[in-house]
Amino acid sequence: MGVAHARLCFAYTGAVALRRGAVRLDDFTAQALRDPSTLGARRPDRGGERRVAGPAAFTPQTLTVRLKSGAVKRARTEALYGSPAKSMSQADARAKLEHCLDFAGAAAGADALTRAVDELDRLPDIRTLTGLLGADA
Repeated sequence: MGVAHARLCFAYTGAVALRRGAVRLDDFTAQALRDPSTLGARRPDRGGERRVAGPAAFTPQTLTVRLKSGAVKRARTEALYGSPAKSMSQADARAKLEHCLDFAGAAAGADALTRAVDELDRLPDIRTLTGLLGADA
C-alpha cells in the first residue's frame, strides 16, 4: 500500500491508532507501511452505506470494533480534532508542530517558528517566516 492510499485508508489508520494511540507522520514511512503487526491488525471496512455532504467530507464517522472477547465498542465523531468545529489545544498544536519538525529534521527551529507565527501580524516581512520554513521568498 502506498502513502497516498494509506493516509486515507481507515483500515490502516484505525489499526495504527488502536495499536499506538495516535497516527503520526512516521506511520507512513515505507517501513511502517510494511509493519506486519499493523497489517495483521487491520480489517477491511465492512461499513454500510455512508451518506456525506460532499466527496471530501470526513465526518461524521462512526467506528465499531469487535474485541476478541466479543464485546462491541463504538465511537462517533461529528468533527475532526483540529478542525474549526473542534479546535486543537495550544499544547496539542505545539506537540504536533514539534513532531512534524522533528520528522523533517528541523526540530531545533520549533521555538523560532512558533514565535514567528504568534507574531505574524507584526512581522516586518514575510521572509522572516519563509526563511524559518526553508522556503525562498
